[in-house]
Amino acid sequence: MIKSLGEIDELGRRYAEGQDQDALLELCRAFHPYLMKYLVMVCRGHLPIYGVNQHGYRVNRDVEQFIRYFMPRGESFTAASMGRSARHFHLAFKDKDADEIHDIFMELFIAAANKYDPNYTEKVRLVVGVIDGKLRKRKRFVVADVNRYLDIDSNKYVRMLCRRGFLIPVKEREDGPVAGFERSAIWPPPAGIFGRGAIGVAYYLQNNFRYYLQDWITQHMRELESQERVYSLEGWNETRHLDSGSFGSHELVVQADGDFQNPDAFHLAADVEIRRKPLDFTGRLDRST
Repeated sequence: MIKSLGEIDELGRRYAEGQDQDALLELCRAFHPYLMKYLVMVCRGHLPIYGVNQHGYRVNRDVEQFIRYFMPRGESFTAASMGRSARHFHLAFKDKDADEIHDIFMELFIAAANKYDPNYTEKVRLVVGVIDGKLRKRKRFVVADVNRYLDIDSNKYVRMLCRRGFLIPVKEREDGPVAGFERSAIWPPPAGIFGRGAIGVAYYLQNNFRYYLQDWITQHMRELESQERVYSLEGWNETRHLDSGSFGSHELVVQADGDFQNPDAFHLAADVEIRRKPLDFTGRLDRST
């Protein structure tokens, strides 16, 4: 059954405040179709699309943001270019079947759920209050100065204020570590950002699962590339091109049988077996263990 945003928020609050395992199970069930969208893309190399009209099909916007992270610099952002990138994701899951990939996705999703804090906005307000109050006479300060007046670690909240442009990280030298923080020209943050309440659980989990999956794929693609006689995925994305022949243009895609040669006469091969394996998760979320 599809749950409303209010029900999702309540489940997230229950799990964050009391580690309610029943609430976590319900969250996993509610987001199972969301995870399956990425699972099919990884295992089959197919882009999740919706709608067929006069403008053609559209790629899911959530997936667009995910794939954009892996696009080669300077390449146009089209459905065709996104499809080429998506067809390489399975290489980060070498020798794993769909069931094992599903387990990895679930681990990443639970890791994202563990980071959810329903009191995040209130903690940001406390940090801003200290900077505006106890530290108002100081031009530059460090995280330890803020922590002195709070019962929480303010590090991630200070850095969030930096990302939003309210604070400026200061370095003693260009390649050195951050030595402190100063208020920017747009300080203080508008009071309106503290009146919105807790961050929506659905919004938070979708964004953070995507970030965790990006990191996981990036890390394991680097591991794959470090192995002997395995081609570089980054180099392949940079040098990929179209071969125009008498039968029209077609994309040069690495083949599983090793018969593909790149323009430098190197033979390239890729394990694409996972794309032919079945996807069957019937009753998976009903398991007791």
